[in-house]
Amino acid sequence: ELDSAQLNWTVDNTPTDASKGIFGCWIKRAKLTSASGGNQTILAGGSAESSVYQINTDDKLLATDDGLAATISTQVFRDPTAWFHLLYSYDSDEGTAANRLKPYINGVEVTVFDTDGRSNIGAAEAWGITQDAQIQTWGDGPNANKDFDGYMAQAFIIDGLSIQNGDYAVSDFID
Repeated sequence: ELDSAQLNWTVDNTPTDASKGIFGCWIKRAKLTSASGGNQTILAGGSAESSVYQINTDDKLLATDDGLAATISTQVFRDPTAWFHLLYSYDSDEGTAANRLKPYINGVEVTVFDTDGRSNIGAAEAWGITQDAQIQTWGDGPNANKDFDGYMAQAFIIDGLSIQNGDYAVSDFID
């Protein structure tokens, strides 16, 4: 049975550079259906959950920005025996909208999507995950029952830096 474990905290300082950030973790799903029957949230943050990263009811990765789908993968994640590495780099200072949010699975950039709404990410827009005085939650959305049912390891958030900006390489996180 799902235990509803989650980690949340309130961001209590101004981001180094609100327009950039990286988050990643290793994930292994335990159940393919959430207790609520909805999406399973990996990470949520910002005002009214403005940035949310989930596995949706179709078992695809879903990233939202300001409540709109930024990306939905074509790849499905249905193997409860496999670990996979998830990495997202956010940089709204990028001139090309498709470069403002970059997802990577097991070190490989995802470039084909069922939904690609990254054009909704405005230039120099703050990343919801590091917004000052907002709740950041791993494993559930703070405003809804969207529990992640599985395991997470080596979870991290880097504030103010991005892969797009050359601050890090993908290999820094997965090698």
